[in-house]
Amino acid sequence: MIKIRNERGLRNKNKMICFPYAGGCASFYGKWKNEMNEMEICPIQLPGREESFREEKIYDMKTAVEQILEKIEDFVDQNTIFFGHSMGAKMAYEVIKELEKKGKRVRCLIASGSSAPDIPPKKMVHHLPEKDLLDELQRLSGTPDELLEDRDLLKCFLPMIRADFTLDETYMPITRVKLSCPIVAWGGTEDFDVYEEDLKAWKDFSYGNFQMKRFPGNHFFIKDCEGEVFHEMRKVMKEI
Repeated sequence: MIKIRNERGLRNKNKMICFPYAGGCASFYGKWKNEMNEMEICPIQLPGREESFREEKIYDMKTAVEQILEKIEDFVDQNTIFFGHSMGAKMAYEVIKELEKKGKRVRCLIASGSSAPDIPPKKMVHHLPEKDLLDELQRLSGTPDELLEDRDLLKCFLPMIRADFTLDETYMPITRVKLSCPIVAWGGTEDFDVYEEDLKAWKDFSYGNFQMKRFPGNHFFIKDCEGEVFHEMRKVMKEI
């Protein structure tokens, strides 16, 4: 079952709900709670990781969205910012889409490290043999080397990462639905899975304002450029 870290924070007026990348954990956003103390950081924890690694995993976007809505629907308002990186950006988009059907509005969506929802993945990896999947994880630079080198930990980690990649790579919206809220698209200048035009395509998914920024770095620029990311986030909070 999906959980919200800092669930009490959902009751706060100013909050950011953070959606994970494939293989990502809620603990990734732990540092953000100290750095971004202007608002409550409320990370989403998908099942199958950290303390919940034995829980049944989620393999499709529809199930993930339904479970997330159950947790956050009552607390979302026009002050709520949604942040999603990679897989999380598309997940956040789908959740906002369902909220808007019910008359709910959010402040904005920050779509980080993700192509627009209707752009297919450059490469499918969820079905790869173990060695090839590990090579792909190493290329993306989002998984610690000590984890990739620990065979026992990998036995727990790989089923979860396959589930996440399956969810991400089998997702494709049937129709393009524009959101009412503004969209801010962020990407890395050296991210060869998400090109500049892939970020610009998010503009077609909003009736609101659109902004785009590229940071130095690869797919995980949000780790390597934390200071600049926090600065830009504060700028977004002031402007939107």
